[in-house]
Amino acid sequence: MLEDPIKLDIEIDVGTLSRSGVVNWEGVQDALTLIASRYVDAFGRLHRHKKFYGFAFGCNTRYGEVGVYANTMASLKSTAAEYKRRSPKIYSGKTIGDLQLKLRWSIGDWEFQQYNTDGFNEAWNPVGAFLTSSFPEFDIQNQEKCEQLIRDFEESFMETVCRSMVQLESKGILTALSREDDFKTFVASHDELDETSWDRLEKARDRAKE
Repeated sequence: MLEDPIKLDIEIDVGTLSRSGVVNWEGVQDALTLIASRYVDAFGRLHRHKKFYGFAFGCNTRYGEVGVYANTMASLKSTAAEYKRRSPKIYSGKTIGDLQLKLRWSIGDWEFQQYNTDGFNEAWNPVGAFLTSSFPEFDIQNQEKCEQLIRDFEESFMETVCRSMVQLESKGILTALSREDDFKTFVASHDELDETSWDRLEKARDRAKE
């Protein structure tokens, strides 16, 4: 596992993330954009010799998690080869190129991810803890209402993270990374289809242009 030497001198005032007991999603967005901006700047300098095809936020809304992910073509090719080596029967009809296409946006397989980007995690953790404590409690007596509250919270969470990614794009923050010509960003929830994730991010870009 790669070690992350990046340290961020950032303290988020979680008191600003709530208004009258309701999550201030604009405040959460500002916090994420600040942390990510500082981290990407340091990350880009540290890994200036690597060329990235993707940068992503991976989320778990139930636990307030947002992680940063990044991958290179070299790492993607290596991962695809490892999949084929470990499971030759399963992937007997697949080439390394086929597996690269299949795994390209499988962020859990990326070289840089939530488990080796501690500098980002340490700065985000207070915000994540606040969001975890704000997650709607389930009440069996009001099941339908609670399920709607949970859906609303999760969608607000993901839309907030998408808006932050769009901010990083529009402010040119991601130019700190050495990037492939077809570089893209991605925002994913752990329990949804990629198509849903791509669609949400594109809608956030469209709204930002209005």
